[in-house]
Amino acid sequence: MAKLVRMGKWSSLVGILVLLLGQAVQAEEQKPVLVVSAASYQKLIDDLAMLGKLADRPEIGTALEGMLSLATGGKGLAGLDKNRPVCLVVQTDGQRFTPYLAIPVSQLEKLLGVVEPLLPKPIVKKDGLYELSLEGGRKLYVQAKGQDWAVGVEKAEALAVVPEQIPEEVRQKLPAHWTVGISILAKNIAPEQRRQWADRLRQQTERELTPRPGETEEDFKVRKWLSEWVTDWAASALDQVEQVQIGVGVDKQAESLVLEMAVQPTSGSPLAEAIQKAGETKTAFGGVLTPEAVLTAHGVLRYPAGEFHQIAPLVEMVKVRALQQRPRPNQTPEQAQLQRELMTAIFDLVEKTLKSGRAEGALSVVLQPDRFTLLAGAYVADGRAVETLLDRAVAEAKKVRPGEVDHYVKLRAEQVQGFNLHVVRIPIPAEAERREALIRLLGAETELVIGTGPEAMYIALGKDAQAALRTAIQKDAQGPQKAAPVGASLAIKPVLAVLAEHGDQVQQEKARQVLEKMSGKDRLRLAVESAEGRLRLRIEIQQDVLAVMALTVLTASGQQ
Repeated sequence: MAKLVRMGKWSSLVGILVLLLGQAVQAEEQKPVLVVSAASYQKLIDDLAMLGKLADRPEIGTALEGMLSLATGGKGLAGLDKNRPVCLVVQTDGQRFTPYLAIPVSQLEKLLGVVEPLLPKPIVKKDGLYELSLEGGRKLYVQAKGQDWAVGVEKAEALAVVPEQIPEEVRQKLPAHWTVGISILAKNIAPEQRRQWADRLRQQTERELTPRPGETEEDFKVRKWLSEWVTDWAASALDQVEQVQIGVGVDKQAESLVLEMAVQPTSGSPLAEAIQKAGETKTAFGGVLTPEAVLTAHGVLRYPAGEFHQIAPLVEMVKVRALQQRPRPNQTPEQAQLQRELMTAIFDLVEKTLKSGRAEGALSVVLQPDRFTLLAGAYVADGRAVETLLDRAVAEAKKVRPGEVDHYVKLRAEQVQGFNLHVVRIPIPAEAERREALIRLLGAETELVIGTGPEAMYIALGKDAQAALRTAIQKDAQGPQKAAPVGASLAIKPVLAVLAEHGDQVQQEKARQVLEKMSGKDRLRLAVESAEGRLRLRIEIQQDVLAVMALTVLTASGQQ
């Protein structure tokens, strides 16, 4: 019996030892899942100075250093290594999340000496641990990690699970033009944590999905479907993403403020396959993207044709909602019936196009003081169906106003590379406001041109629209052009030039003042690209745009 008791005691001790070892191993397996980094203090100062220069507000560059110098009695941040990143890290052991601050230091004691006068109470030091009292009764516990790093935590016990060596994923440098970056390391999130997150997200979505006051049943169905679809997509995306990086900084070479996001998919996942295919995209509508345009945008999307079933419910709900619209008060029953038939035909064409597994289009707007022209082109699964719709609409319009339709509308006015061009001329009304400015921009009779072909349609609107569309179609006939999956570009100088010419007195004066200071770098660009197996979103804001944004903010705040 005694022997059994002794064995039981040993078993208990072994069990406790295994439990403790398990906890120790678990502590050693802490992995970072979120890292928020500032490239370095020095780069932050340099980039603020560059940003101030670009925005024509040089005082921005010295503001931060001036405030720090004033707050620290001229000491600045002595003791901080100003050339390495400062990071906020959230790590996990598969069950819990623990945050800590990683601070690069040259002399920790010196840095704390600078900070101490700014705190409500003196710093308490005990066994190499520094206790800092913050506002609101909060604490920050700081401890050295080697000679050149220190870590800070809100609870002293959290230091037990902070690694002795700062992980490489934390210490790694940001891209050269990033000032601040966020890295989400989804690969380090345990499967059980992902499932819990997905479950909470779905539960939250379900709680919020109740009809709103005044919301129709069809509107609620559309909103419910969209919410559930986005939730399911977000939950599944977590299992297909290895890492997401988000950064903002100043690209000195491009003289632009840059915002970027990069997605690294899990190898072999459907997302990885889609990103790989996106790197090989070409657009069939490159001719629409004219270099002199104030605005351009394009998108190229390929997906398995069988995936239409995922959005089929949404298409059907929108279709039902559209067909349930009440006729206008002045509509005859025949006109209301025609509207329903045309709407049904349009939705049938949309459905057929979506089922094809291809979504593609491009748009550009040319804007000058004496010209406005819009060009657009898009893939449709049955371009001839568009032509049939036009024939039907024009035939019905002739029944009501035959003379006007014959005068202003000409179907199949021209054929270009297999496309029929249908032209509508719209006169500027005599009672229109700023009629002279409109005539100068659009012409006395604005042209609306629709081009129909086997698997595409084009639209052009504005001055010389027919000639512009003819040129675009001829360029596209030469073959597809390599393009990013998504791209857009906006120039602000042409907009200001039009305001300076056609705006009211205040708009003209302001626009001319800004135009005098512009450098010619006036673009706001967006691009989604695939490279090296990653998907990257880049937004670039050039110098003149930053200056206009700064001026707008100052004017709104009454400082200008």
